[in-house]
Amino acid sequence: MRTRSQSPLALRLLQSLASITIAASMAACAAEPQDQLLDDSQNNIASTSQAVQSLAEALSCVESYAMSNTCDWSHWTEMYLTCSTHAFGAMDDDDYLLDIVHSGECTAANWPAYSAIIEYRDSAPQTVTESLDCVSQFVSLNDCDWSHWTEMYLTCDTSAFSAMHDDDYLLDIVHSGECTAANWPQISALIDYRDAPPLFVDGMVSNVNENVTTVNFSSSFAATPAVFAAMQTFNGSDPADTRLGPVGTSSFGVFVQEEQSRDAEVAHAAEAIGFMALEPGAIIDENGYTIGEVGTLSLTQDDAGAWFTLNGYLGNYTSPVVIMMTNSVNGSHAGHIRLKNVTSSSFSYQLEEWDYLDGTHGTEMVAYMIVEAGSHRLPNGALLQATTRTIDHVMQSVSFPASHSATPVVLSQTQTVNGPASVVTRQQSVSTSSVNVRVQEQEADDGTHYGETVAVVSYGN
Repeated sequence: MRTRSQSPLALRLLQSLASITIAASMAACAAEPQDQLLDDSQNNIASTSQAVQSLAEALSCVESYAMSNTCDWSHWTEMYLTCSTHAFGAMDDDDYLLDIVHSGECTAANWPAYSAIIEYRDSAPQTVTESLDCVSQFVSLNDCDWSHWTEMYLTCDTSAFSAMHDDDYLLDIVHSGECTAANWPQISALIDYRDAPPLFVDGMVSNVNENVTTVNFSSSFAATPAVFAAMQTFNGSDPADTRLGPVGTSSFGVFVQEEQSRDAEVAHAAEAIGFMALEPGAIIDENGYTIGEVGTLSLTQDDAGAWFTLNGYLGNYTSPVVIMMTNSVNGSHAGHIRLKNVTSSSFSYQLEEWDYLDGTHGTEMVAYMIVEAGSHRLPNGALLQATTRTIDHVMQSVSFPASHSATPVVLSQTQTVNGPASVVTRQQSVSTSSVNVRVQEQEADDGTHYGETVAVVSYGN
């Protein structure tokens, strides 16, 4: 606990209060019995004076005044004695609580923030998360400004955390007047990112066929990441999909899986595979706004006609697109994820096997990525982009929202079920500005398909 000697003002006040209390007690003895009665709320408040032994109890005591709209100057003397605020440096030093009460700011609305600040005055934040929480209390009071900088700097110990202190990052935000309630979610997200940038690994793997190729990440993840991959070429024309597994913290397996509706052979020409591996969680842009998210889940397809729904996103989106794929190979049948009903708050999915199979499938680990349509510059400098287009069985060129400076990794997936047949997307001719995409049914079908809404996601510099 941080402690300081009581201020002269506080000592003089305490002495005066003691005299007043003695006089009041003598007067009370002469008063009629009914004049000594207290209402229920006064009894509750007075009873705490005998039990205040800790800062937490003192804060709870003051809270009872704040919630009853009596944490004001006319009740200061009573509260000061009842709650023993003078016994705790976090409340008494620099007349901190006295000034709050005297200014009329000790209200029910403000008290949660002031209570948290007093706790941080008593025990400094130990992590970036705690320091951010401390600053957020100043933000909620509209006190994250230059006039309160020194107090906030010391109370929240912002200098102890490089994500806030290096390059005068938080200082410049406060000094510029940008530390507002409206801006704080983005500021906090960027400070979190500066403190622990989420690992985001992408790359290209050549010569992938029906045999499993092991791909090592350039950096290992602390926990199993979500991995997304797709063929960037169309060297083999037989219907096929990219399968992943096993996925670990330092590597993953990938192969091209053909279906066998017409014949049993599964050999496939070598393809180039582009991949992205991310830690589950929110994806923010360079300004701290959430523009996407990544997650994983377990999926068992016991019924070929069953659909599942993911409700509620981490972020708020207007036009989200979804990429979802298996990250394991537990079921023996060829299969892929199918999506429908993609909205701003939910989407439906199933593990779709090819039509010649029974449609049921064992439990698989599944990764999903949600991205707001548009072009987004990430804190690491890369572009993450998403768009949609109605596409059928004919290759069509899809332009990215903006051009990349180098060839990106491209993912695509249907977002609708307009045609009854099982279908995957295939890609080719990836450039810095566009990609060619089509949908592909199983080989035993006639090769034509209704137009589907297809999401195209690109990532790179």
